Order: sequence, then structure tokens, then C-alpha cells
Amino acid sequence: MIRAVVFDLFETLVTESGLEALGPSTAGELGMAPLAYREAWRSWKHRRHTAPVDARDVWAEISGLGRGDPVLDRLHASRQRRKDAPLAAVEPAVMSMLRELRDRRFLVLVLSNCAVEDVAGWSSSSLSSLVDDVIFSWQVGLVKPDVRIYELAATRLGLTADECLFVGRWRKWRAPRGGGCGDGCVARSVVPGAVA
Repeated sequence: MIRAVVFDLFETLVTESGLEALGPSTAGELGMAPLAYREAWRSWKHRRHTAPVDARDVWAEISGLGRGDPVLDRLHASRQRRKDAPLAAVEPAVMSMLRELRDRRFLVLVLSNCAVEDVAGWSSSSLSSLVDDVIFSWQVGLVKPDVRIYELAATRLGLTADECLFVGRWRKWRAPRGGGCGDGCVARSVVPGAVA
């Protein structure tokens, strides 16, 4: 029996689509060619998602600028505004769905592969009051689809994985069936009429 819903955060509960991308302008500010910047930035993704690594540290490392360079602080402030925006603008339908889940006594957990700055605005988000727990990958050193992060989600809720419905974008990666995420690895709704 499903007793909890575990949601991915980005592009499930909130969207970053349409926000100004971090790319060529950042590369230019750092004095790097866009392609070289993109490759260097991507090479840090796993580390940024599994440890408390600040974007300014990455930029300093890949550009050769000193950690205290004002360019890094300016870029960081701009990036932080873009990262905070989706958490501050949650769609009313999402809020309504989460309230409905709570009214029906489902536990709700947010599980996200993310870097520190991606979720720095979490505590100010209206979402934070409607979930029972959160697992941010940078805090636990695990990323999806590692089965251990799904097991951790269930454990934190005091449930088995089979009692949890995992909802998110599964096109990019597949959560392993039967290996810790139960049968709920396919996005489906537990609220009639809601879209998961």
C-alpha cells in the first residue's frame, strides 16, 4: 500500500525552463571559450551534486581567477537569483496537489540531485511547509539513480520502498525497479485528477 510520495524537485514540482541559462556570458566573464567552459563546468557536476561545493570554487578552479575575485561574487549573485526564482514561484496547482496529499495523510518527501546553490532558497519556498522531509544529494553524498538514495528516502519516512511512490522525470535516468525504489518508479498519481 502506498503511504508516501517522493517527488523529484526540478522539472517535477518546480521548473527552471525559460530561465536565463548560465553559459556563454559566464564563460566570457571568466575569460574562457564557451565550449571549454561548458566542458569544465560539466566535469564538476557529480562533485557539486555530492558535496558542499560552492560554484565560486568551481569557477576559480576552472578559470584560474582567485577565489576572492569580484567577478566570481557577481556571477554567483546572478546565478543565485536564477536558482531561487523557481522555488519562489511555485504553481498553485502544485501547492494544491501537495495540500491534497497531506489531507489524505500521505507522507511527502522531496528528493533532488542538486548543488548547494540550487536549493539555497528552499527554506523560503512555500513548498518547504508542505513536505515531511527533503533529501538533497549534495548533503548525503548520493545521487539518483543510486539505489541507496531511494532506500534512504524510504528509511527517513519510516517506510519500505514498496510503500513509496517515486515521481519525477525518468527520461534522463531510470530508477532501478525492485532495487530499492519499489514498484512506484513510474510517474503516476495518487490523487484523482492530478497530473504527476
